Amino acid sequence: MNANEFHERERFEHDLINRRLTWLFTSQSVLFAAYGVATRAQKSDNPHAFLKMTAISGSVISSLILLGVIAAFIAKRTVWKEYQKTVPSAQFGVKTWITYLGFVPDFFLPVIFSAAWIYILRNTS
Repeated sequence: MNANEFHERERFEHDLINRRLTWLFTSQSVLFAAYGVATRAQKSDNPHAFLKMTAISGSVISSLILLGVIAAFIAKRTVWKEYQKTVPSAQFGVKTWITYLGFVPDFFLPVIFSAAWIYILRNTS
C-alpha cells in the first residue's frame, strides 16, 4: 500500500466517524427536544409511553452509533497496521498516543448519551 492509498483510506474512515457523530448529535437533539415538549404536554393519551419510547430510542441510537464508531476505529487501526508493513515507522495519525487520546470523545459521547437516557428511563414513572 502506498502513502496516498493509506491516507485516502484513513480519511474515508475518519469521515465515517464524523458522519456517525453528526447523526448522534442530530438524533439526540431531536429526541431531547421531543422529550421536553412531551413532558409539558397535558392532553396526551399516554404521555408516559411516549416518554419511555423516546428514552429507549435515544439509548438504542447512542449504542448503535457507539458500535459504528468502534468499527471505524478498528478499520482505521487495521489500515495503519497494514501500512506499517510497508513503512514500519508510520504513526497512527499525528502521533499514535495522541491519536488514541483523540478518540476518547468519539467513544464516550455515545456512552454518555446512552447513560443519560437510561437514567431518564429509570426515572420516568
